[in-house]
Amino acid sequence: MTSSAGVYHDIEHYRGGQIIQTVTAVMRDTASKSINTQSTWEFTDFPISIALSKASNLVLVTGFISIALNGGSQNVRVGIRRNGSNVNGAMGGLSGFGAAKGSRRACHAETGHNGDFFISSLPIHFVDQPNTTEMLRYYPQFSHGSSGSRTIYINRSEADSPANAERGRAISIMTAQEIVT
Repeated sequence: MTSSAGVYHDIEHYRGGQIIQTVTAVMRDTASKSINTQSTWEFTDFPISIALSKASNLVLVTGFISIALNGGSQNVRVGIRRNGSNVNGAMGGLSGFGAAKGSRRACHAETGHNGDFFISSLPIHFVDQPNTTEMLRYYPQFSHGSSGSRTIYINRSEADSPANAERGRAISIMTAQEIVT
């Protein structure tokens, strides 16, 4: 634990060396799904897969997800999954220092939406220590903070009219790199 002006932070340090493998997934089309309150969308259609050459090596996963949500003044979040489970090191508030209290949902990143024109880019950046050489499959998990059903959009805004130049289309990218330890 380190201190900065009396505020304590739980900081993890990783030591690694050479990058020996890079895999990138780019999503250029769109997707959407209606999600009920307290539910999640396991977005397995946009995975990044990598198999480490040595179990003690690290995986650096970077990228961004372009995301939107219907309805005004709502938050939308992304979590990170690996082979069907949360990547605890990539999600805030799961356990230990800074754990989520009450019904707050642990996530990797979150943004707010207010209107039907906007697309936000949620960053992805974490180091994983899976301790295996089996195929690893990382993918995003989406949720929102509304008390009702909301539709989450990937790579497009809520109002996706081809006749309106005010609205854009985006891409989403994830990259996984094997780092020698």
